[in-house]
Order: sequence, then C-alpha cells, then structure tokens
Amino acid sequence: MNKADYQRSNAAQRGPGRLEQRTYFCFKINPLALAPRWKDACFGTVIQVKQLRKRVDGSQPGTEVSYFLSNAEPTNLQEANDLFDAIRHH
Repeated sequence: MNKADYQRSNAAQRGPGRLEQRTYFCFKINPLALAPRWKDACFGTVIQVKQLRKRVDGSQPGTEVSYFLSNAEPTNLQEANDLFDAIRHH
C-alpha cells in the first residue's frame, strides 16, 4: 500500500486483561483504480486501523487489521481525525 495521506497513533489503553494501541491510516482512493461496478459508490477514502493487543498475563501479543471505506475525502489532519474518531466510536 502507498504512504498514508494522514495517520494517527493513539496512546495505549487498558482493557480487560490487555493493553491496546490503535494506529489509523487514511488513504485517498483513485477512482480510476476501482472496478467499474464501484464507480457509482463514490468511495473517496480507505481507512486502515491496526490494533496491537498485549495481554497483561504475558501471553503472545496479537495484531488485528481492519479496513473501512468512506465517501468523505479529508483535506487536512483534523478531518481525517474526525473519521478516525467516528470509526472508534461507531
């Protein structure tokens, strides 16, 4: 994947029996790169969220990666942060 247009790493947060850290990456979508069937969907952005989980009991850490599509096209970091927050609190 290309270099992210915007990114943010949150501080690690304690959850039940684990520490979690989320990193968000925002990429603009080139409409010409989409298959023709998606042209009317108006996708503008793909957001990748990487969650690193460390168990407090010392067991093996894990990583989960999720992807989200949006028709929003952020033009600055604050707009990207709004998307990141919307994903986190959905």
